[in-house]
Amino acid sequence: MPEQTDLPQWGIVNSWLPSLREHPRIWVAWLEGSLARGDANAFSDIDIRIALDFLGFGQFERGDRSTLHGLGPYHISLDTDNFLRLLTEDGYVIDLQVHSADRLPQVPQGECRVLVSYDTDGFFVIFLVIQSI
Repeated sequence: MPEQTDLPQWGIVNSWLPSLREHPRIWVAWLEGSLARGDANAFSDIDIRIALDFLGFGQFERGDRSTLHGLGPYHISLDTDNFLRLLTEDGYVIDLQVHSADRLPQVPQGECRVLVSYDTDGFFVIFLVIQSI
């Protein structure tokens, strides 16, 4: 199925990417769900996962929300453990799950799309720009 990069959800992701890319504690960020599979529609949520280094993960657990910089206006509707459900000012839902980089979950092939990735020395190795139409 062709990607639907004209959906507003991609605009949200694209505007957030520069901040994610420059965040010093993010090792990898990826999409899951319908946006990753390419079958999203106007009512789809944004399922994003972020892996932080050990220090960044600890900071997130203590309430540091610097990973959200660059997202734009939002409301946190659920904040439990390492999961946030956010509501953007345009009414889109973002489900954000944060992991420690040393405990990444296994995701079936084709079920995720890498947005930002760094190697263990902190050098930028992958940055997939999703172009908006």
